[in-house]
Amino acid sequence: MKRLTTATLLLSLLTFSAAQAGVVAFDMVNSDSQNLISHTNAWENAFSSAGDGFQKYQRGVSPTIPFAVLDDSISVFPPDTLGIIDETNTDVFFGATDTVNGDSPGLVSANWLFDVSGITDLSVSIDIGAMGDFETSDFFEWTYSIDGGATMSLFSSTVDNDGSQVYTMAGGAVVPLNDPMLLNGVLLSNILQTFTANIAGTGSELLLTLTVETNGGSEGMVFQNLVVNSEPGMLLLLGAGLLGLGFARRRA
Repeated sequence: MKRLTTATLLLSLLTFSAAQAGVVAFDMVNSDSQNLISHTNAWENAFSSAGDGFQKYQRGVSPTIPFAVLDDSISVFPPDTLGIIDETNTDVFFGATDTVNGDSPGLVSANWLFDVSGITDLSVSIDIGAMGDFETSDFFEWTYSIDGGATMSLFSSTVDNDGSQVYTMAGGAVVPLNDPMLLNGVLLSNILQTFTANIAGTGSELLLTLTVETNGGSEGMVFQNLVVNSEPGMLLLLGAGLLGLGFARRRA
């Protein structure tokens, strides 16, 4: 009976862990959101120039979108040699370019507040792209805090002032530019790449903050598919191993 009880408890542990695993919350995924309590951005529609921006956009919906974040090289504007979101991507995304202008001090931020009640082993993944001839002062950083606690860094960019990057537009044009942007040692490009980072701690509300500064209209950054995950992989492996051991002993 004791062995049966142990097996039952382990099965319960596995079931509970599996239920927690997977997507917890998201925003800008197929233009939708889940468990998003609020998104706040004091700089939405705050810039007088259509070439400046720091907010959510969507092709065919937004009145204007800065050219630095749009790749129109397939059919709309074939000579286009700058941009990230091509004509096939019609979902909501967050774009940033030229935040150092007459309408802002340069350093701007936006917040996402998610409900993560009762969830452990959190991580965040984001699709990120950047294209331009950046300077050292150009950067973005994603931070997080749980229930108003300490602010911790998730993703922080750097610029390689001695390097270069070759970008391929959706229409096929190859564009070499100096001083590319990197994240975690990986060169960013106009092709979105998924980056993931773990979150320490648990709580009820997860606050994600994006902070950007960029001083040129030909320097674009894009963020899409912001997803909060729960990945209790080690707990699942431990539980499965113990369960297998318990059954083996029972057979013996």
